[in-house]
Amino acid sequence: MTDELKEQAVMYALGQLAEDERAAFVSALRSNAELAVLVGEYEAVLGAIALSAEEAIPPASLRERILREAGGGEETVVPFRRPIERKRSSFVPWAAAAMFAIFCGFLGLQVAELKRENAELARLNDPENIRLVALAAASEEYPDISANVAWNPESGIGFIETKDLPPAPSGKTYQLWVFEEGNPAPVSAGLFDPAASVRASFQPDRPVEKAVTFAVSLEVAGGRPQPEGPVVLAGNAQGS
Repeated sequence: MTDELKEQAVMYALGQLAEDERAAFVSALRSNAELAVLVGEYEAVLGAIALSAEEAIPPASLRERILREAGGGEETVVPFRRPIERKRSSFVPWAAAAMFAIFCGFLGLQVAELKRENAELARLNDPENIRLVALAAASEEYPDISANVAWNPESGIGFIETKDLPPAPSGKTYQLWVFEEGNPAPVSAGLFDPAASVRASFQPDRPVEKAVTFAVSLEVAGGRPQPEGPVVLAGNAQGS
């Protein structure tokens, strides 16, 4: 791609491309994929900068003050000659500097957003926000099993780690449930297979305001909307 096309891409994105050059540039834009990508990147950056800028509204008294300081006379319209446009043969340095400044501004916005997201992630992962729940055997068939749940009520994300839980029988699966205060119908937190890993992450199908009990049941493969099989593990989340 030539320097002239790069310069025209900058001017086109800024809306400053001369009218006599615009038609030829648009034609080149339709047949040059690399040029189209470059213009798209410039326009995306300019759009992001425009959306992030606050509108500046001049005070109503500004016009009167300017006229008063200029002599207080009547407004005079002074015609002026349109400057002669000169053909540019190389990539204008100021245009490159302008786009560099725009990219720096866009990068600054991205860094600020990343810092905000990292701060939110740190808050959600704060140990003070984690609740630990011990699950004990709830079935005579598996008297020696147990599990621990680490649960973050704010993010709704947690982990379950089982101990001595045997693999589910053929055609069956283990399903984790969260019972919330004031609602007798539990919320499914997903399926897991202790044969694959004793630790699994989970997130309830919908937000849970206040968990009071975690339970694991043995369901048909694919799981159920509500527990139908035997509950093999259960633990009280209140006070955790």
